[in-house]
Amino acid sequence: MTIAGSGLTGATLVTFGGVAATFTVNSDAQITASVPSATPIGTVDVRVSTPSGTSANTAADNFNNTSSATTVTYTLFFRFTLIVWTGQNNIGALAALKGLENPDNPNTNNVLAFIGAIWRFDAATQTFKAYFPGSDGVPGANDFTTLQSGVGYFIALLNPGTVTWTTLGAQ
Repeated sequence: MTIAGSGLTGATLVTFGGVAATFTVNSDAQITASVPSATPIGTVDVRVSTPSGTSANTAADNFNNTSSATTVTYTLFFRFTLIVWTGQNNIGALAALKGLENPDNPNTNNVLAFIGAIWRFDAATQTFKAYFPGSDGVPGANDFTTLQSGVGYFIALLNPGTVTWTTLGAQ
């Protein structure tokens, strides 16, 4: 990433969301920096420290980070596939199926048209609970609407074949 400004010669630190980055001072007006893998997802502040001080926190130096987002890929088979959800905790099932994370990540995909149902077992009640894509907002249609990290789910495909589902990993 290129950072433009003035008085950058002698920079001692560049951070993305408070995470130190490796960088090269190209000139008094330009730095090239690598976004650290530990940078939080979403909009973060980019700060540069020089012997004269640290740059101010302004909207002009914000960076929308989607690059450090880890993804998880599931291969789903016809009828049912058992997975353990390792994606974002408490993400809406519909958003996860559509690949609509916040912020959006271009490495995820929309599998909504291929999924007929998602089932999970509720140990407390000794019953299966269901989520049916497309029935959001229909009273009584879904027993749950969010996916929980570490929980097992049976994913039912509508048609024969396999589907590859890539979603954001847990943050």
